[in-house]
Amino acid sequence: MKTFDFKLDRFQLNQLFSPVRSKEDIIKIWMRSIKIMTAYVEPEAELVAGFMRLHVDQMSRLFFIDENKVFSVNFPFFTQIAEDEIRFSSLSSGCVDNKITSEVLSLITTHNILSISDIYVFLDPISASLEVDSSMWGLFKYLMICDDGYLRFDHDIARENGKLHPKNHIDVFYSNATTFKIGLEDRMSLGDFTDMLDTGTDCHFLRR
Repeated sequence: MKTFDFKLDRFQLNQLFSPVRSKEDIIKIWMRSIKIMTAYVEPEAELVAGFMRLHVDQMSRLFFIDENKVFSVNFPFFTQIAEDEIRFSSLSSGCVDNKITSEVLSLITTHNILSISDIYVFLDPISASLEVDSSMWGLFKYLMICDDGYLRFDHDIARENGKLHPKNHIDVFYSNATTFKIGLEDRMSLGDFTDMLDTGTDCHFLRR
């Protein structure tokens, strides 16, 4: 098992903790996380607002932590340490670096490609991205269809509403059509949250 921890300043934390409502938001998180990890500069102690952990074992997951929330997503890339640098790759595209992540973010934010319904309009920015890297379509297709495994723990005092919205709960999924909550009696630590998702440790049990 390998874990890599990254302290985050407020700007980075706000980027990664933007509301998740669609696969587009998940892809942004993946790309922004890779940018942070591959060009990491630790913020000064007084600027630290939260942190990110990459957990690589039988599962590969990212964890994001602030004062009252922990959320996690699948990390669908291979991780390698070479010459004291962390590097990422995928079967569909090879190396996933700053140039590639910028191109993916451009497809999503500038071209709003996941909202395009006309196939010919959709193909134009994809074709342009192939001039940057010939593997871009393979990577983008992979990101669109791979399982993101989103799960979030909340310690939510402000919106607590009895058993309908427990103070401590886990949010499963993110779209309005599928999301639901599992109430918890106590606050969940990062260690417990990680252990619950780790396929190499004993299962956790629900009790009514």
